[in-house]
Amino acid sequence: MATDKKNKPKLTERVKGLGTQIRSVYDMSKAANPNTPLILLAVFLGVMVLFGALGLLFDLFVYFLVLGLPVAVLATTFTLGRIAQKAAYTQVEGQPGQAGAVLQALGRGWWYEQEPVAAEMPRRARSMNDMSGAAMVFRGVSRRGVLLVAEGPKGPAQRMLTAQEKQVHRIAGPEVPVTTYLVGSGEDRTRLSEVVQQAKKLPKQITEPEAEAVHRRLTAMGGISKQAGMPKGVDPQRMRTAKRSTIR
Repeated sequence: MATDKKNKPKLTERVKGLGTQIRSVYDMSKAANPNTPLILLAVFLGVMVLFGALGLLFDLFVYFLVLGLPVAVLATTFTLGRIAQKAAYTQVEGQPGQAGAVLQALGRGWWYEQEPVAAEMPRRARSMNDMSGAAMVFRGVSRRGVLLVAEGPKGPAQRMLTAQEKQVHRIAGPEVPVTTYLVGSGEDRTRLSEVVQQAKKLPKQITEPEAEAVHRRLTAMGGISKQAGMPKGVDPQRMRTAKRSTIR
């Protein structure tokens, strides 16, 4: 009995925590898309109507309604997750560090740098409040190879992507696959959500130990602290605008 009493507060705290998390996701989704309540209601009612119709067809109306309720809740939760994901990408797009947010959204199986591996700052940049013109490259490693994601002005960003790709092949070997993206909106750029989708579909070409070894070799090169052009007082880690749990 004593053990049960001890477990009850923990269960209550978990339920409250889950409720708070769902509420925050809902609020974020609604702020980005005011139609969120209507969309969720339409999904829930649509599933219930479908199961109700099946119940009438098989003369098991109540049974199918009970069966459809958890399915409707699951479908509504999934829809909320998709809306929240899109909202999170919308918040990140265009912000300094958006390329790093892509790597954080890839989930398990990826090793990625917390700071850009290369950066070229505009001369006018003196602080974190003036980073809109910065070009940066972030790097991730998995069984799918090395992923280089750049942001910023096309010229400097593309130049650094090419340089980083050559550096990866020189250090990790030419057999290690390298995939590059220039994120953003417009021509010759890939949106954040598309990068995540495409990166997850890349074929696995190396083993996990090989991927970890590649990551260690590349990390040994040093990060942004060894790159030229970073203005004093700029902390690259503060450029990150999304946590792993936010975009997934």
